[in-house]
Amino acid sequence: MKAGSSVPDWQRLRLYAACRGLPQGRSLADWPVLQQYVKRISKTRFWLRKLKGPKVVTVQDGRGCRYALADSDYNVIRIPISLRYETAVLHELAHLVCPIEPAHGRAFARTFLMLVEQYMGSTVGRALRQGYALYQVSYRQPPTDPA
Repeated sequence: MKAGSSVPDWQRLRLYAACRGLPQGRSLADWPVLQQYVKRISKTRFWLRKLKGPKVVTVQDGRGCRYALADSDYNVIRIPISLRYETAVLHELAHLVCPIEPAHGRAFARTFLMLVEQYMGSTVGRALRQGYALYQVSYRQPPTDPA
């Protein structure tokens, strides 16, 4: 959620709980590996066309930060060394695609799931879907009114 926001992040804790048992994926602790991983994703057709992600994503060193951060105004992610794993990076990239609030709402959860399935595989995606079901994380597109 953006600083000073008054929109409640109603499913943040449920989403984090759903991710607890999820494989973290490979380590991206080495700075060049992290930068290359993000650059590779941001150049894919899936990222650019399907998700409409930003063409350039800047990765900043997150040393000194306790949490990973995404700034959708500047297309910047900041990941501390302790969180440099695929799931945390994909989580922050999902924030760049879904800057709408609440920060961990339905659109974010759906985008994060799509990123996990695309870049970590269907087995990890299935585990995330199971976590979503267990913790009642909303991620499906709401039905449209046929009127």
